[in-house]
Amino acid sequence: GDAEAGAADTEARTDGGTRADRAALERAVVEAYHVGYERTAPQDVGFGLRQIADIATKALSPGVNDPTTAVHALSHVAALLGDIAELPEQPAAYADEDGTARLVPRGHEFESLVEVGIQQARRYGAADPDVAARLFGLLEDVGRRASRPDQRIVLARQLDRLVASVDAEAYDPHERAVFAELAGRVRSVLDQPTGSTSV
Repeated sequence: GDAEAGAADTEARTDGGTRADRAALERAVVEAYHVGYERTAPQDVGFGLRQIADIATKALSPGVNDPTTAVHALSHVAALLGDIAELPEQPAAYADEDGTARLVPRGHEFESLVEVGIQQARRYGAADPDVAARLFGLLEDVGRRASRPDQRIVLARQLDRLVASVDAEAYDPHERAVFAELAGRVRSVLDQPTGSTSV
């Protein structure tokens, strides 16, 4: 059963009130967890997202200058962020049958994951028309899958930052018109009531 530590942290009791062997209990708790040397994508979605975002960033470096790879990596970022946006909202805590909170989940941290996926590509890729266009497309793709108002707010803030970054670059009037249209499409998606976005 669930265990609770005594006030002096010298004993543990199970829900049944019987004394539990502290060493056995500690062993059982330690064996229930595995602590590894490095982060891994299966246990830490942010790590996998960071790896994909890093591919895009490295492709944009002057020594590599491969915007096609960056665009491809950003498509994977869009797919992963879309999957994250569709995850069910976690409760503030998981309670037992008596209503006592037993587990407080860390949460999906949508805002920080979106920042990981977009920030560096926006900073280093806003001057490339294909990368900038893909970033607008990424926000539109994720926006179509975002089901909650708080997610839409996060994406709208990212859109404002992307527009500001693109506006600071030396694009010609035709390119600026294209970006304005792409930004308008993202805003249109984000302004729709949640659950009603069309493909």
